[in-house]
Amino acid sequence: MDLTAAIKHLSRLLDRPPAGDGRLHLPPMPPTAEALLACALNASQAGTLLWVTQQPEQIEQARRNLHTLAPTLDPLILPFPPAIETGGVRENDDPDIAGRRIHTLYRLAELSASSTPIVITCTHALLQTTLPPGALANRTRRIELDQSIDVAALCQHLSDNGYLFESEVVDKGKASRRGGILDLWSPDSPWPVRIELFGNTVESIRLFDPNTQRAVEKKAAVLISPAYEGTDSKTAATACLPDHLKGRVTVLWSDAEAIRIHAEELRQPHPALLSLDTLESQLAARCGTRHLDTASDVPDTAFPIFTPLPKAVTLPATAGTVQLEQARRVLIADLFVRTDLRQHVQLFFDTQGSLEHFRKHLIQGHDVERLALQIGHLSEGFCNEALKLTVVAESDLYGRRKSMQRFDQTEEARGRAGRYAGSRISDFTDMEDGDLVVHVDHGVGCYLGVRQITFSGQLQEVLAIEYAENTMLYVPVTHAHLLSRYVGMAGRHTTLHRLGGNRWRREKGAAQAAVYDLAAELLEIQARRNLLQGHAFPPDTPLQHEFENAFAYQETIDQETVIRDVRADMESVRPMDRLICGDAGYGKTEVAMRAAFKAVQDNRQVAVLVPTTVLAQQHYQTFSERMAGFNVRTGMISRFQSPGQRREILASLARGDLDIIIGTHALVQPGISFASLGLVIIDEEQRFGVAHKERLKTVKHLVDVLTLSATPIPRTLYMSMTGARDMSLIRTPPRERVPIETIMVNSSDEVIRDAIRRELARGGQVYFLHNRVLSIRRLQERIASLVPEARIEVAHGQMKSSELSGVMQRFATGQADVLLCTTIIESGLDIPRANTILIDRADRFGIADLYQLRGRVGRADRKAYALLLLPAHGMVDRDARERIQALRRNAGLGAGFNLAVRDMEIRGAGNILGSAQSGHISAVGFGLYCKLLQRAVARLKGEVVEPLLTIELRLDFIRATTEDDGETAAACLPHGYIGDERLRVAIYRRLAEATDECLINDLQAEVTDRFGSPVPRPVTLLFAIARLRLVAARKGIDLLEVKQGKIMLRRDGEFLTANGRFPLLHSRKAEDAIAELENHLSDMAKEGAARLTRR
Repeated sequence: MDLTAAIKHLSRLLDRPPAGDGRLHLPPMPPTAEALLACALNASQAGTLLWVTQQPEQIEQARRNLHTLAPTLDPLILPFPPAIETGGVRENDDPDIAGRRIHTLYRLAELSASSTPIVITCTHALLQTTLPPGALANRTRRIELDQSIDVAALCQHLSDNGYLFESEVVDKGKASRRGGILDLWSPDSPWPVRIELFGNTVESIRLFDPNTQRAVEKKAAVLISPAYEGTDSKTAATACLPDHLKGRVTVLWSDAEAIRIHAEELRQPHPALLSLDTLESQLAARCGTRHLDTASDVPDTAFPIFTPLPKAVTLPATAGTVQLEQARRVLIADLFVRTDLRQHVQLFFDTQGSLEHFRKHLIQGHDVERLALQIGHLSEGFCNEALKLTVVAESDLYGRRKSMQRFDQTEEARGRAGRYAGSRISDFTDMEDGDLVVHVDHGVGCYLGVRQITFSGQLQEVLAIEYAENTMLYVPVTHAHLLSRYVGMAGRHTTLHRLGGNRWRREKGAAQAAVYDLAAELLEIQARRNLLQGHAFPPDTPLQHEFENAFAYQETIDQETVIRDVRADMESVRPMDRLICGDAGYGKTEVAMRAAFKAVQDNRQVAVLVPTTVLAQQHYQTFSERMAGFNVRTGMISRFQSPGQRREILASLARGDLDIIIGTHALVQPGISFASLGLVIIDEEQRFGVAHKERLKTVKHLVDVLTLSATPIPRTLYMSMTGARDMSLIRTPPRERVPIETIMVNSSDEVIRDAIRRELARGGQVYFLHNRVLSIRRLQERIASLVPEARIEVAHGQMKSSELSGVMQRFATGQADVLLCTTIIESGLDIPRANTILIDRADRFGIADLYQLRGRVGRADRKAYALLLLPAHGMVDRDARERIQALRRNAGLGAGFNLAVRDMEIRGAGNILGSAQSGHISAVGFGLYCKLLQRAVARLKGEVVEPLLTIELRLDFIRATTEDDGETAAACLPHGYIGDERLRVAIYRRLAEATDECLINDLQAEVTDRFGSPVPRPVTLLFAIARLRLVAARKGIDLLEVKQGKIMLRRDGEFLTANGRFPLLHSRKAEDAIAELENHLSDMAKEGAARLTRR
């Protein structure tokens, strides 16, 4: 029977009297079969179904299985995960968990007693107390259009209910007030909301994108829930989840005995948790409560038995592609045997591409119509002989792990798609008080922050820069783009320039001359490389499209762009040499796998080089899973294998029997031969030694090369930034990704115990990095005494290969809670459940190392934590503290590129281009040097170089203050409109850097949206002047001055006149005067040179 008939049949079987103990005892069954059972219970009886799993991660698995088997139940599925507690105190720093709990409690309050919700929870969440019914409603506010509200009282309400006020709202549980604008993000909402007021009246309610801060949708009303579920002084958490359930309750226990044991384990360190006996007594007191227990030792014999479907694919290090394909064919043949026995066989595929590939290539002559194929994610399949039903998940066919499986995006996840997407990569512009900075015209000084000064009788906002001999330069905020942070050379003392001195002019001039020589040299190298004749791969085949359509996730915008770049490179006769820079987990590997598949389709071999054995094992598993079913032969070289196995693999490689080989530096040793090498993929090139890099050069000759990196080495970064090497950036995070919270703290027993227990409480796993093998076992004993309930495994590079492989496998499959390890886990490990990492003696690591280690967590849709443990006693040197502070400041998504730059600043830009250039880098700073070189390269290529907008504007009818005086008009960002200093400077900088009118218009629309309307006149005039500056720059003007009605234009140091006179400005109003100036500049081209003379 099919799924619908099976649900009806199970419903009838379940409608029977329970055993003498009041429970219906069912046999053990796979999680997917439990979801089918939940569907049957929902269909057969009124009231609430309370489904209790053992571990928190099983809640989401159950939800996804239910969604696939019965999508119409989605509105009734209510997950209730455990709240995070440390030391018995309820925390509010995981807004996603708070949001899911609050949403479920609200929905339960709204539903009637006759509704049939399915509440999915776990042991820990069931034992926790929560607010009594009705308490959350009392702490909720509804805001509607045209409503009159007391803004101050509302802000106080938000603070009382856990909201934190910041300058911008980029995460749940945060709020921001800017004049008549109030932004906030309720934890149970997929989008933050912007409330705009006119006086005390709500004029507009808009949802907005937290990344762009731009509105996306208008609303008539909004509900504001508490930021977290914690109690206030008037309300005690005296209730529990069952108190919120209405009507008849059916409890589905996923292995009641295991849940009871787990409950006792949880209560030992957390005695405040309720006992399971208390909860069962409370449930028993309710009229009509039923209990069903799966995995019973003495099940009801009348109930049909569900059994797991044997997996077709396992991926041990020694398994070959041929064996894997054979196992898959055996499973597929077995499915058709089942159809011969009149069983209904239903297969679920994560993507349409996977389904179509199965239909076209894996049936092998069988009649596909005998199988039911459907799109949907299941954790695993099952079969039931009595029901004549077999259900197959894609993971059963291809061995997909959870990290590779697609799942439906909830509204919340879709809302978060742009949450941190497209983070702007810094170009050395972020400055803090005390930083050395470079002014384009005056050289290196010390930035002292934003100040207000009176100049020519006007109060102006300026950036204060201190130069040599204690002289001060005050840079108007409208010229903020002329400043950049100074990045110099390690070990060199940087002296400040003297205002008005000749030293800066000489050094800048020498640097400009030098970069032209270097640009010519770089372009000559590039030109020679362009003359090399490599292999041009053919256009994508239909099979390539099937492979790409089988990707288990939606590609990000940046991924799509990079994929197009790589495709174009590979189809060119010029050998590809492209760097892909993107954060850990941003999809670089998927881009590489598509390139590898394209090479294999053209009968070319692929070598994937990685820095560690552990990463080689992970890549082998990832590539094998992704290529499963496409007849791609993948192999691996690592110390996990015996010498005989390695010899056989290398022989297969030389014969051409292997398509893709994955390995460490062993792949570039002499004696390795390929039958037809076409593509080399290098992951984290910076972690290879000098000797290995030299060997890489010979391997890479005349083949396509793809380099993947999160924090590229300085030379690679430099060559890519200046355009001498192709680089693609992946800045957009996956849809469900959340930034990692980075915490710097002195190490202590309490910190370690709380961090580990906190992660275990939400069903996660922990990395504990300790980079000393000699003392790692003593630390294991210490952790075991602090957290006795934790299962701890140890991993380091001196272990036997078989032992290390077993440890990593147990941790990856969730058989261990804590992995105590060395930096062997630094690169590439992808364990979605591991979302806390503790790094012991973080002061001993470089930025790139810390960044890579932090990237081991935060690969799922939950908040992750990186604890940088410092010595409890003793000093930490300045450079180490700067490295750690840089990592904390760059905690957002997409920070790897910024950190690579910051690392150069701390260690010095280094001799990345030889001694001939190092002096110029030291003199003018790495940021300005890069800009000069970029422009030189572009000019030598014959490209149009956009003018640097350093036009000097002197308009006597404009003043840089917030007040008009009748004679002049203000043009600025008033404090009363944008109160945050950092935001004002950022907007001034973005406006000054805009080289396109569309950018100016877009920024003006953003400012209006974020800070409200009506827009003050000074802001409107500021943007009008920016457009005027753009027009003047395009005419080659370097000075535009209006004085006493005369228009004075200077180009190349000489003033322009018409018939020997300066044109006159006729308009008096500032807006009209700016428009007249724009028209005058536009007419310059029409009038021709005859009417313009130099003066």
